[in-house]
Amino acid sequence: MQSKIILQLGNRSYRSDSSHLFSTVLTLIAGIFVSLIHSNVCSGDWPQINGPNRDGVAVGERLFDSWPKQLEEIWSHPVGQGFSGPAVTQDELILFHRPGRKYVCESLSPTTGNLQWQVELESKYRGGGPDGDLGPKCVPLISGESVFLLGTGGNLFCLDRQTGNSKWMKNIQTDYQSPPGYFGSGSTPILVENRLILNVGGKDAAVVAFDPANGREIWKSFDDRASYSSPIEFKLNGQNKIALISRFHFLIMDPKSGEVEFKTEFGVRGPSVNGAMPVFVSGGLFVNSAYGVGARFLTFANGRWTEEWNNDRSFSSQYSTPVHKLGYLFGTAGREDFGNGSLRCIDPKTGKVTWEKDFPVGHCILVENKILFLDSTGKLHIVSADSEKFEELASFQILDGPSRSMPAIQDGIFYARSNSRGRAGELKAVRVGMESR
Repeated sequence: MQSKIILQLGNRSYRSDSSHLFSTVLTLIAGIFVSLIHSNVCSGDWPQINGPNRDGVAVGERLFDSWPKQLEEIWSHPVGQGFSGPAVTQDELILFHRPGRKYVCESLSPTTGNLQWQVELESKYRGGGPDGDLGPKCVPLISGESVFLLGTGGNLFCLDRQTGNSKWMKNIQTDYQSPPGYFGSGSTPILVENRLILNVGGKDAAVVAFDPANGREIWKSFDDRASYSSPIEFKLNGQNKIALISRFHFLIMDPKSGEVEFKTEFGVRGPSVNGAMPVFVSGGLFVNSAYGVGARFLTFANGRWTEEWNNDRSFSSQYSTPVHKLGYLFGTAGREDFGNGSLRCIDPKTGKVTWEKDFPVGHCILVENKILFLDSTGKLHIVSADSEKFEELASFQILDGPSRSMPAIQDGIFYARSNSRGRAGELKAVRVGMESR
């Protein structure tokens, strides 16, 4: 792979919490502490798609108690094509986009927007899809001293976190004869059990696990095309599992071996996509899709998975993943292209809709008992996470153009990206809460 380093500034520095040194609480935090040391990511960070646990739930954030008339804009940064949202830690914001013929990955200061490093990466993707956009769709994954990226042309990059230098690169479309789909490759990889697991979509290689150190294949499994839904990790009887939606199936897999432990048909043929991620909630798994597929909830008991309900009325989303609070799900059902979005609260155990309100589709982040809901027009709504009634606490037009990209939050700053069918946009950082330090 050819890469060109344009700018390199300074050295990375990490903060540490002295409370981790006290032996009196060591047993309570050992698991968390070991995980953070391994990833060099703090508990309040947003290092991957949909947050630290891929469930849209922010950790350690505190929003304003009362909302101003206008939100303070901290900084903004121009972006090119693509729908890839940012990944953020205390020391860097990683942005992946396509301002010209090549991809660009940038490390920015989360608090100032200043450029720390920038690297150009080769892209030969010319498909464009129905919307004409040539840019990446996947959120960067920050882990340890690496940044993992997946481009629309199937380019899987591993970059050095401090410099942006290339560690390794593969192309999943050519290596596994994986078709690009309607919009190119677009399922963000996940790191579980020291395996970089990706919804590849190749023959007998629907899902592939790579060694994150060098990109070598560890295992490949199943036969299906790829979707635009990203996998999640959850625990079952103390063991790590992954839940993944491919083009036509929902799968539960062992991340160590790639064994498919459960599968069911999920998806429809023709001009459709599976875009929303699975959600582990109330001890079960919730999955949903638009295009007539609908939603379903599965539970595990007596050694087998059981479908509790399945319908196309409760929640059917084109690409939005709901967040959970006290056993309820909050998010937007509907399709952006049909203009039939609605913000809803549903009980995943029964599929009952407890309330709904017409809104453009968008993405939600849960912070304590409030939802930050960024709709596809670039408007941010603050909504109470109340399962009994809808209550909007405030709203702000924070972007000048439409937004499909998933937002992020870190240390009281909300990061949102605008994009509009192949044209350039911007990434904005606005203050929505208190600094934690």
